[in-house]
Amino acid sequence: MAIGVHVRGELVEEELSGDRLQHFVVGGAPRQGKSQWILSAMGSLVHRYNPQQIQFICGDGKGGVTLGFLQGSPYLLQPVAYTRAAASELVNGLKELVSDRYAQFRQVNAQTIDDYIASTGVSMPYIGVFWDEFQDLFTLDPRQPELPILESLASLAPAAGVFFVWSSQRIDGKLLPPQINSKCLSHVCLKVQKDKDSEFVLNGDPAGVNLLGKGDLIYDNGKETHRLQGLYLPHRDAVFKSTPTLTSHPDAPTLDQFSQEFAVPTPRDYLEKCLNLPTAESVEAEPESPPTPPEIEWDEIPDYLHELIKFSIRFGWVTARKIKSDVSVYRNSSTDEIRSFFLAAQNLGVGMVRGSGDRLQYAAILGETREYR
Repeated sequence: MAIGVHVRGELVEEELSGDRLQHFVVGGAPRQGKSQWILSAMGSLVHRYNPQQIQFICGDGKGGVTLGFLQGSPYLLQPVAYTRAAASELVNGLKELVSDRYAQFRQVNAQTIDDYIASTGVSMPYIGVFWDEFQDLFTLDPRQPELPILESLASLAPAAGVFFVWSSQRIDGKLLPPQINSKCLSHVCLKVQKDKDSEFVLNGDPAGVNLLGKGDLIYDNGKETHRLQGLYLPHRDAVFKSTPTLTSHPDAPTLDQFSQEFAVPTPRDYLEKCLNLPTAESVEAEPESPPTPPEIEWDEIPDYLHELIKFSIRFGWVTARKIKSDVSVYRNSSTDEIRSFFLAAQNLGVGMVRGSGDRLQYAAILGETREYR
């Protein structure tokens, strides 16, 4: 399943098969790209697999605005749930589906969906359960009957070939209880407004508040973290209601192949859009604009700044406290000393600072340093 595009231009995907099948948590403020991320993730699966290999079950807390168009798609296992009653029915249906699959597994001494397919040769599709704004469909607290069912499914569903994607603009321990969140190994954080929102999605990391928006995201799969740009799916009806462009293939599609149906921005195009950078043509048309500083070579930067700059390139705006806690080479430095590093980097033309005193923050921009207003 496609997650996004790395700043190096590489497509980052997550394998969802066998013991690598996992649940996802997706968080972000309104209009920052959550729904588009869901569509592109689903679209990337449709792009590779046919309806006998992947099926979707969906709940849309926006009343069908995001996922309602899927009605009639051969990939949709059942109608999209828009209401609390429909969502509750959907959860109970999932319980029966997983129980039925385990019963079939026992008949051939299989432990997982892959074992079953290998033993019988019978096709059994993987199922992605996508919840968009799930908090509007049900409240996951001990008083609700769905909670114990979903807690059980969080543990049992992956072996049966079923994975969940939980998406919401406000995710916290009350909306997504620890019993479920702890089973979600992959976390996608788009831009959020508050540190606590980012910290919940990214397991204590507030970096989500420093994202640029419009699909800029941080992806944590439990092993490593990536700063990515989400894909954009401009022709969703054509993708989901037609035959797949690529059927099952042992190798991941290339970025060029995805670009046929997905709008894949280059890092430069993305920065121009988000930060209002002038294009190369506009710079040539305005000779009065001051020239940008020359690109700085790494060997011109003091060694003690290297890890700071690399960390900021990855996560955007950072504080001295964040650097001290997350970058091992600075653990023995005081926060005041780290703030002096921020100023030293800015004086070298590598990035900028904002705020003052304890609130001083730093962001690295290599090769081109401007003051954005």
